[in-house]
Amino acid sequence: MTSDRGRLHPIELATAAVMGAVTVILVLAGWLVPHASALMGLGVVPMAVVGHRHRPRAVVAAAVAAATVAFLVVGIGPVPNVALCAVVGGIAGHAHRRRWAWWRVAAAALVAGPLIGGLSDLALAVFAPLRRLTLKNLRDTWVGYARILDRLPALHPFTAEVTRWVDAVIRDWWQTVLVVLVSVTVVATVVTWRYTGGLLRRLAAVPVEDRLAESPAGEGSAAGVGAGAGSPAGAGAGAGSPLPVPVELRAVTVRYPRAREDAIAGVSLCVRPRRRTVLLGPNGSGKSTLARLLAGSPPTSGTVRRPGPVGLGRPGGTALVSQQPESQVLGVRVADDVVWGLPADWPVDVDALLAEVGLAGLASRETSALSGGQLQRLALAAAIARRPQLLIADEVTAMVDAAGREEIVALLRHLPAHHAVAVVQVTHRVGEVAGADRVTVLQRGRIVSEGRPEEMPGARAALGASPATPAAAGPSLAPDRPAAEAVAPLARSRHQPGVPPPGVPRPGGTPLPGPLQGPLPAPLPAPLLVVDEVSHTYAARTPWAQPALHDVSLSLAAGDGILVLGDNGSGKSTLAWVMAGLLRPSAGECLLGGRPVTDQVGRVALAFQHARLQVLGTTVGADVRAAGGVGTDAGKAALRQLGLDPAALWDRPVDELSGGQLRRVALAGLLAGGPRVVILDEPLAGLDEESRAALLDGLARLRSERGLTLVVISHDLEAATICDRLLRLDAGRPAGEERLAGAGRFAGAPAPIAPTAGPDGPACAACPAGRDEPSAGRDSRRSRRRPPRELVLLRRVEVDSPVHRLWAGAKLLAVVAVSVTVSEDPTWPVAGVLAAGLLTVALLARIPASAVPRLPRWIWVGWMVFAFLTLAAGGRPEVTLGGERLGVGSLGAYVLFTVVAVELLAAGALIGWTTALGDVGPAVVTLGRPLRWLRLPVEEWAVAIALCIRSLPLLVGELRVVVAVRRLRPRRPGRPTLPQLAEDGLEVLATALAVAVRRAGEMGE
Repeated sequence: MTSDRGRLHPIELATAAVMGAVTVILVLAGWLVPHASALMGLGVVPMAVVGHRHRPRAVVAAAVAAATVAFLVVGIGPVPNVALCAVVGGIAGHAHRRRWAWWRVAAAALVAGPLIGGLSDLALAVFAPLRRLTLKNLRDTWVGYARILDRLPALHPFTAEVTRWVDAVIRDWWQTVLVVLVSVTVVATVVTWRYTGGLLRRLAAVPVEDRLAESPAGEGSAAGVGAGAGSPAGAGAGAGSPLPVPVELRAVTVRYPRAREDAIAGVSLCVRPRRRTVLLGPNGSGKSTLARLLAGSPPTSGTVRRPGPVGLGRPGGTALVSQQPESQVLGVRVADDVVWGLPADWPVDVDALLAEVGLAGLASRETSALSGGQLQRLALAAAIARRPQLLIADEVTAMVDAAGREEIVALLRHLPAHHAVAVVQVTHRVGEVAGADRVTVLQRGRIVSEGRPEEMPGARAALGASPATPAAAGPSLAPDRPAAEAVAPLARSRHQPGVPPPGVPRPGGTPLPGPLQGPLPAPLPAPLLVVDEVSHTYAARTPWAQPALHDVSLSLAAGDGILVLGDNGSGKSTLAWVMAGLLRPSAGECLLGGRPVTDQVGRVALAFQHARLQVLGTTVGADVRAAGGVGTDAGKAALRQLGLDPAALWDRPVDELSGGQLRRVALAGLLAGGPRVVILDEPLAGLDEESRAALLDGLARLRSERGLTLVVISHDLEAATICDRLLRLDAGRPAGEERLAGAGRFAGAPAPIAPTAGPDGPACAACPAGRDEPSAGRDSRRSRRRPPRELVLLRRVEVDSPVHRLWAGAKLLAVVAVSVTVSEDPTWPVAGVLAAGLLTVALLARIPASAVPRLPRWIWVGWMVFAFLTLAAGGRPEVTLGGERLGVGSLGAYVLFTVVAVELLAAGALIGWTTALGDVGPAVVTLGRPLRWLRLPVEEWAVAIALCIRSLPLLVGELRVVVAVRRLRPRRPGRPTLPQLAEDGLEVLATALAVAVRRAGEMGE
């Protein structure tokens, strides 16, 4: 919980922005997708999360951010829905926070309902012409229905009564609107309060804490914090220039709330200016906790001494860069992020700084289009732009490919001399300590070794790795060095005493226990999984087309193991989605057992890069059972297969697991279902040597003993120790395939378990070989396939035009003026002038026709149905067709209403096509200056809007993964019931919200 006074804290702003983005996703899905209007109602849930975790001021910021972004996407239409979600969800969440009874919830809704209804009546009264046009179309639609129903004489009394009721509702429209909105507000609020309690309690248990917010303005801890403090209180207060180094820790201990053990205990450390200090240790050793102490978080006990304020985030103070590049980049554009939060007069040579970190020429690029490695470099550039005296880099190479790791470590190595900054690098990779002035090795929260790198031959042993194992940074991936040669020493050293290497049976030939037991068929020679000249382009046939794969072919037999290697952005994850059947490629096809894998989603298991998105259950046991569709015994056996103890973990909440445990739990759920092919997307990312070794050894045993067909997608060659072949991808193109050292060590492995029969016959390797061979007919179909045009939102068309150069605030005002004008006078002359104006602006802006979204078929069908009903309603002039009177006059009103709605959508789209989204926040600040007279927090709203825009593509991508995880899981037998569908939907929503809460915590820090 945060303070209820003053300006919004960073965690409150971040939560408001992220949950506002979730609300936008749900409301727009309900607005645009047919038969999905219920999703708009779910928009109350993220707003309830904000109300439950923070004060009403944060809910208002979330509502403003969500409404603004929704307006930028599709115009003013969904804005009232966003406002209603904010009111209902905000009251329900606040009621849970204050533990109100139901009658207090209803009373609060009774106060808000008339206010909403009164404002709606006022708007409808002001825009009377648009109101009359809308109500006329509603009446005509019903009358059309009634005339069709009247063909059955028995229904005539019913239609007559309903028609009278409709006429009364339209005549007394202001009473109708007031009663309906008050009723909806009260009922929706009480229902939301009643059914979100369990979800809010679950999300409240998500361990998200702003551990850097102990001092105001991010100033961190005072000098001499904790037991034994020897400096005056307040020595580290916000007053004065930052002086974070030298910093000395003496016998410092940190224990987090509700923790059973100390995160760090009795640690003493000194960080000196212009030196590079490396904090080295495995996952869970306390490295990040120690980094937070250096950044200003206070200890539980011990002494922290520094000459002045930490100045976290302030120019000349302390900069902290974490391992989650998506969350630490806040700007919409690259240049915006570099100068985010800096004073206007702070000199920054953005282009030179970007060139220094390897991002030359990308200043105007939107950050949502950057790869993980580029985002990490951008975060470092933003930190350097502040000219810090202390830069803390916490696992900044964890999610970056080998080449990127080398470049980032080289940059950190040269910073002390070139920028006069003290660098503290946190890492679990021994290979990154070279050139450090001092290395401190931690294990279980204690320092076990300290000194210069050349003085510490025992550092690797302290980390639990074999002395023969190569540096954790991995072998060279240079194109001129064969992968088979590079991986040979890894294969020799991977397996430790007591663990049989691949291909060697366990003592006594005892099979691994679990769901993979049972009689196994003889090996079959036919290919099991075939990737046939697959290509894919995201946003195909639009100005934002992004090719990801080009003519990739691959064939896997039962028991095969292949490593797909490539740098960040090489198309590896896209290939994984294609092979799992989750993505239909633009060209080519992927076949499993001779049939398209898109028709067999779930037969190929996919372990996603971010394991937290894959674990949907609240406890380990619940998730493994649901993921595998198995019982308790089989689920526990799957955990044992990966070296996890079911007795300790089965009932443990998933939010308490480490990163390595989460990854293995997610994989255990997949293996419990007995898949025939398993794809692992970056399985080693973020894991220390011990966790990597445990995961690889478990997978090697599964391959050798159960004949698992394995595809490893990685940028780390270390994963080659469990594979036979290697396929390199370079910018989405195959760059060579080779056999690996020790290839064939799995050749004697048994084949996988017998496949299950599909509805069209056996979907297995036993299918006739001819079905796996590309045919002329298939090539013909592939060449004729035309990928659908994807819907792209909030993306600028990158051309230079007078419209693009126009101030963002002027364009926002223009759209508002257009909306007001057409609402005041919705006539054909006004619609014609507006259409001509929009076309002129589009031509001046050089917007290509391919930018216009291709309307789905259901929209055209819906328009035609309503047009027919309007014709059936009658109205002069009338025409007779086939003996039926059709009212052309009513059709004219319907067409006018549709044209006006489309024009308003087009006006909003033009803002997105011609405006850099990073300019929207500053424009809101400028336009909102008059609101400051009312003491409204316009600056807070502008920040929330900017963060909402930034987080929207991140959340869309994560929600896409969560939905894909649900698709891959076994379905319940029989036809699902409505409660089961609701339960599944809430499970997906709960996981998405838990991920969003974590994202907000990271962005807040």
